[in-house]
Amino acid sequence: MMKLVLPFALAGLLALTTPAFAQSAFDGVWKVDLASAQLPDKPYVQSLQDGVYSCSSCVPAYSIPADGKMHKVEGFSYWDETSIQIVDGQTVEEAQKLNGRPVGTSRSQVSADGATLTTTWTDTSAPDGTTSSGQGTMSRIAPGAAGGHAISGSWKNEAVSSASEASLTATMHLAAGVFSFKTGNGYSYEARLGGPAVPITGDLAGATATVRQLADGSIEETDHINGERTSITTLTPTADGSISIKYENLKVGTTTNYKVIRQ
Repeated sequence: MMKLVLPFALAGLLALTTPAFAQSAFDGVWKVDLASAQLPDKPYVQSLQDGVYSCSSCVPAYSIPADGKMHKVEGFSYWDETSIQIVDGQTVEEAQKLNGRPVGTSRSQVSADGATLTTTWTDTSAPDGTTSSGQGTMSRIAPGAAGGHAISGSWKNEAVSSASEASLTATMHLAAGVFSFKTGNGYSYEARLGGPAVPITGDLAGATATVRQLADGSIEETDHINGERTSITTLTPTADGSISIKYENLKVGTTTNYKVIRQ
């Protein structure tokens, strides 16, 4: 099942044209505004039939037995084993590991009318060891094959209704062309605008980040894993003092838009 946690992008921010001693307009603690989120339009397509779970919209697509046991799956950066357990005719549970370490679980339940899929998840991959959790919903846009489990079919992201505070907050600071970033659960980096890629501390896939300033004053961050570009995040200051964020997942081909608010 697709984990619906919003990506609070690891991204650099713009230093405004002010005296060197002035605080950047982006310094401080920021929090994702869940209500502002515009989630990806790409359908999530999955099936569970005859004891086999398949995700055809995943990149890469994969299938495993739905027997509650861990199965190796190749091609994903943040997990390499997963299990699917059928709880009942409306509900399934999933667990994931990376290099033998548990990194997350989810429970997905279809409503009685079959129109809504609600997923509750936990994430245990944070570098500070904390467990974050949240909940999101999808709406059905196409049915699954006859005789399949209720989760089968095509689904559209609707909303992330809740997420742990630490996974939504970050502290940022920009001075002398160097941007520092740290999330509430321990991910961090420090990068020079226009400089070389730097490691993202705590990232299980060993991702690196570069940041640069665009002509319109926005800041663009590009993340790489094993030399391959995986995402682009553009941060644009707004008139109301928030920051508008556009997150492009290059591997999956989706875009998420939302804003963060100074705390």
